[in-house]
Amino acid sequence: MAFLIDKIGKLKKNFESQDADESSIEDIKKWEKTAKRALAYQALAKHEIIREILSSYREKIASINDQLSTDENVKDSDRSLLFKEKAWRQEFINLFTSADTELEAIEKAVDDNLESANI
Repeated sequence: MAFLIDKIGKLKKNFESQDADESSIEDIKKWEKTAKRALAYQALAKHEIIREILSSYREKIASINDQLSTDENVKDSDRSLLFKEKAWRQEFINLFTSADTELEAIEKAVDDNLESANI
């Protein structure tokens, strides 16, 4: 993945030099932006404090799931709040855990385009 940004740059230069249509160049720019963001999330996920937050959020989600499945006395309004809390915690976790998948998908698309352009 370390060379992904370089590959994207090579592909972008090739498309620009070939006067490719603007939508293709915009797609490459989106890949570059997404890859940089995913690489940043990947790097952040290695920091101890982020690992602790992610672990805490996973534990809280498990607790919420347990409460929702076993506590018959949870009011509907509280149940709704628990689902919302679970959703935002999971969304935060997904920022870090989806980075690998995003990078793999981008790298495959870039490699396919480099191969088809014989670069």
